[in-house]
Amino acid sequence: MSGKKSFILLFVLFVYSGTLFAEPLVEGETVALENLINEALKNNPEIKAARERWKAAKEKIPQARSMPDPKFGYTYFGESIETRNGPQENAYNLSQKFPSFGKLSLRGEVANKQAKVVEEQYHATEREIIAQVKKVHYELYWVHKAIEITEEIKDLLEKFEKIAETRYATGKGYQQSVLRAQLEISKLDDRVLVLKQMKTTVVARLNTLMNRSPEVPLGRPEDFETSELAYELDTLYGLGEKNRQEVSAANFAVEKAKEVHRLAKREYLPDFTAGVKYIEIGSGDSMTDDSGQDAWMATLSINLPIWRSKLRGGVNEAKAELEASTNKLQNMRNMMYFQIKDAHFRLTTTKDLIELYRDALIPQAEQSLNSTEAGYETGKVTFLDLLDSERALLGIKIGYYRALADYEKNLADLERAVGIDLVEK
Repeated sequence: MSGKKSFILLFVLFVYSGTLFAEPLVEGETVALENLINEALKNNPEIKAARERWKAAKEKIPQARSMPDPKFGYTYFGESIETRNGPQENAYNLSQKFPSFGKLSLRGEVANKQAKVVEEQYHATEREIIAQVKKVHYELYWVHKAIEITEEIKDLLEKFEKIAETRYATGKGYQQSVLRAQLEISKLDDRVLVLKQMKTTVVARLNTLMNRSPEVPLGRPEDFETSELAYELDTLYGLGEKNRQEVSAANFAVEKAKEVHRLAKREYLPDFTAGVKYIEIGSGDSMTDDSGQDAWMATLSINLPIWRSKLRGGVNEAKAELEASTNKLQNMRNMMYFQIKDAHFRLTTTKDLIELYRDALIPQAEQSLNSTEAGYETGKVTFLDLLDSERALLGIKIGYYRALADYEKNLADLERAVGIDLVEK
């Protein structure tokens, strides 16, 4: 291979090294929630868009605080105007407008408050994506567990099928029991197929949040212990007032509206424009000493804010916007309180449900199944009783992991409502 071809090959490998060595997780491997969140925060396009809007809003601050551009003018006299010193040939003028005292600083504050609003909206977008990643991750966890449990119960049912076949072959059972077992196994196969289709959808959603192709395979979510919440409801309300990004954005919007209202009142004050004009004078017929001497002059002007209806309209508009922003803030606070209350109630209810499953329902269902299996082998109970016990255990185990996933999803909703992480993993 020539040196040039070798160089090209090495260059291609270098460019695509990130793709070659950053292979996605495959089935059977585990994936950590923290890694998914970090990738979403880095690559999610909605977060990127919100970040760029924040950057753009910050760039408006120096623009708002800056003076208007000075104006330069040039006058050419097509027909010279004769003066005592000679004809006017060219005129140059330079002027600068000076807004009345306080206008520039107020405009800067308006832009600054707007940048704060957009910044909080950016952080709110981050928190929303984090919550979505968590909820989809725990949904994927439940799907994996549901598939696993269903396949375990299917293996158990295949064992029951063999027992039924043995009893039928020895004349102690019925062919109907064998057929029932086979039908139940087919139902479980169908359930596994539905769960796998559901997993494909959940994986696609999680990949989308991380700006990946929906087809990229994901590993199995790690097992976890349910997180204990150490905050009372009143404390959560206080944390929400302090940390909820939408509430902070609404607060900054109120402050911005106040600055806009103050600025509207400043429009009653005139602005000043100062300038200088320089005129080139040509040589004239006069024999005086100042013949042909150039002239200059200074100018000062102000605008006259006499159209009071327009000014009053601006003030009234700003006042209405302030009132609207204040009401929007209160509405956001009310919504936050409801979201915290609702998520907290669902969280505590799900916690009680988990304890019921773990401490009572699962042990009872397992004991019932073992007892029924032993009774069927001795001919004391029917195969239908055995199937009922199997169905009960399947439903209770899947319900338990459904409750585990729902608990973490409700916690994600509560953290979204408050605006911060409430537990450490």
